[in-house]
Amino acid sequence: MAHHSKPSLMSRLFPQEGRLTGQLSPTEDLSSSTLFSAEKIPFGSSSSSSFQDEARRRNELFQACSASFNNAAAGDRVQQDKTVEGDILAPLRRAFVEEGMELHNSVRSKLLKAQQDMSSQISDFEAFSSCIASDVDDIYANLSYPLSATLCSAPNFPSATIEIHLANAKDQLKEAEKMIRNLQDEWEENVRLEENFRRELASIEKTPRQSDADHSRMASLKEEVEQLVLDNTQALNEIEETYKEDIQAETMKMMQAMLVD
Repeated sequence: MAHHSKPSLMSRLFPQEGRLTGQLSPTEDLSSSTLFSAEKIPFGSSSSSSFQDEARRRNELFQACSASFNNAAAGDRVQQDKTVEGDILAPLRRAFVEEGMELHNSVRSKLLKAQQDMSSQISDFEAFSSCIASDVDDIYANLSYPLSATLCSAPNFPSATIEIHLANAKDQLKEAEKMIRNLQDEWEENVRLEENFRRELASIEKTPRQSDADHSRMASLKEEVEQLVLDNTQALNEIEETYKEDIQAETMKMMQAMLVD
């Protein structure tokens, strides 16, 4: 199968110039081209100088064509390729720009939110630290102040120093002890009375011919004695329950005060 040969550089550079009548074959000698407007010179019919001039003219023409192609045609082709490439990459470039802007805005908003949260936490921590520092200062101030001179304040008792409160507690404790001794004496007196009444009852029961009036009087006396004993016992129990806790608390306070002193 016959293959067509590749067009020559001259034919591609000057496609507007037709060939001579008869359309010479591409394999023919370059001297047959119409570019040189000269007929074939028969072998041996020209001088050596004419052949050299013809070769030089062909070389100069080829160089001129090559220079024109490299500077103009090649530049136009590169510019055209860049334009086409720019048109193709424009959507991709725009997509990259939009994605970059969206990523930048997202990161910036997250950074701003994180900064605000951090600032809020720092402010809260500063307020908390200030409260703790104030409490610590108060504690150190209380520790450095003498306990006996510390001023107490409460809604259920008057404001005074601990020393005064301890002195009042001692006085109250003494009064309570005095009341307990008085109650103890009264209790012992009641016990003696009860024993006397029992002895009288026993002697009366042993007496013969006891009348109904005596029996009724003895029964009434017995009830009075029992009621008296019951009332005194109940009163003592109430007093003991009332003052028991107070006495213990005051005793502990006195012991602590003595340890501090």
